[in-house]
Amino acid sequence: MSLIREQSEKLASSIYFNEEFLGSGVPFRKNGKYYCLTCGHVIYGHKFDRVINEHKLKVSFNGLKLSVINITGGVDLVKNIDLILMEIEHFDGAKAQDDMFMELDFSDPIKNPTYVPEQLFCIKEKSATRVISVGVETFDKEETKYFYRVIVKKDTFVHYGKGEFGASAYKGISGSGLFLKVASTEKIRLTGLVQKITDSTINCEVILCNINSITALLDNIDLYTEKNLDLDEDSLSKTIEKKIKFVEDETAENWLSNAINETSKDHIKRKMEVLHPEVKVKKEMIKVVKNLLTGNEIISAWAESSRSLFNKYDDFNSVKSNESMTIYHETRKEANKEFKRLCDVHEMELKDVLNDLSPDPSELRLIKNRDISQWLSICDLDFENE
Repeated sequence: MSLIREQSEKLASSIYFNEEFLGSGVPFRKNGKYYCLTCGHVIYGHKFDRVINEHKLKVSFNGLKLSVINITGGVDLVKNIDLILMEIEHFDGAKAQDDMFMELDFSDPIKNPTYVPEQLFCIKEKSATRVISVGVETFDKEETKYFYRVIVKKDTFVHYGKGEFGASAYKGISGSGLFLKVASTEKIRLTGLVQKITDSTINCEVILCNINSITALLDNIDLYTEKNLDLDEDSLSKTIEKKIKFVEDETAENWLSNAINETSKDHIKRKMEVLHPEVKVKKEMIKVVKNLLTGNEIISAWAESSRSLFNKYDDFNSVKSNESMTIYHETRKEANKEFKRLCDVHEMELKDVLNDLSPDPSELRLIKNRDISQWLSICDLDFENE
């Protein structure tokens, strides 16, 4: 089960003032204290003119309803970053309270799905009895110092029965968190707060407060960035190792000897005989199958945890597979030259199509190899003597 979904009831709260519902927030534990982070406008109102007695604020989540004892973030600061931090009371039995709160880390937006197999909103609207989890489809290129945008599935925030969509359909979710889990760890990180949902009927856009502004509200905070991940070779190697099960020669040989793959085996053998001398054909056949099976592992991982990446790749591959890819040649050298050119072109096309989703370059090369291997094992790619 998804770690974020598993912990979702601990990751979303409702905020009340004088028993009136104001909006949502993210409760968490840090350095022995308990907090709730929310949008400034949730507490002070959209015009930032609501007068607040902090002792009349309550945070409700996971069966608890706790008082606020302190607010960090004055109106002038909050108007810019739209974030506010509330310290929450302790109750008797500190161990019990520790179990109810998540110890969270914080992160800049991370757009590379290789590092982030899970990236989910945890949302509990005003009238809801449970927390729902909503996935991110893509990141919008429009962003500022304090805010950024993501796109979710078009019908995510729609009440068909009421004929409402967007902010008018889902009231009170400002302050809800967007969380991610880095592939190489079991840590959950908070990466943004819902500022508002747009009312567009074309795309369902969510505007988020960038969580990096929390450093203005809370001391001794380590903020994780995508650059940290890029430099963390151990993290990357663990990620790739987890997501890609590199296929052994024995597995490929078993695939080739399986009667169900006989037709594909014949296709691969015939084409390898065009590209390579007889002594190398078996080795090259094994390489083709290893590329095919390894790439299939990546595609399965994308289908499970990066649907936007999978869907875009799947659409592209469906169109590409319908193109004519017959290579006409007189010599083995000519066949190899054209084959290499086709591989290079396909890799560039893959990059162009998937670039805005920031796939990992090593995965992209493996997917390119997988596609070529797939075409070799069926009739899409063929060789003809001129």
